[in-house]
Amino acid sequence: MLEEAVRLSPLAVRRQAALGKLALDNADFESASKAYRHAVNQGQSSRYKDAESNLGLVQALMSKNTGNGLDARTRVEINTVLSELTEQAMLRLEKMDQFFSVEAALTVAKQLQQLGQDAAGTSILKGCVETYGDDPKR
Repeated sequence: MLEEAVRLSPLAVRRQAALGKLALDNADFESASKAYRHAVNQGQSSRYKDAESNLGLVQALMSKNTGNGLDARTRVEINTVLSELTEQAMLRLEKMDQFFSVEAALTVAKQLQQLGQDAAGTSILKGCVETYGDDPKR
């Protein structure tokens, strides 16, 4: 049903992200990366731009290549997406009361560490701590 909705309206950023999440949950990493890639690309000029789509794309790409190593093209795409994600995180932190969910912040920091971007990962974690502190609900 969701795939049909995406086919009928391929520019719907939120539908693409929902399809990506569903595919990722079902371990269909090829479909997840395709849907998240569309969500990220379409979201560039949309008010529905969401950092969670960038995170989903990176997670799908890394999961798709587990055990095989990352080819150069995939590594470049992941680094590009993570750079955009880090930039979005810093902008959100500076401009808004809202920030990534704790779970998303931990996932981003872990992925940044895995790709050798320790400073960016630490910055994300610091932002999370500053935003949520010791809130037991987060």
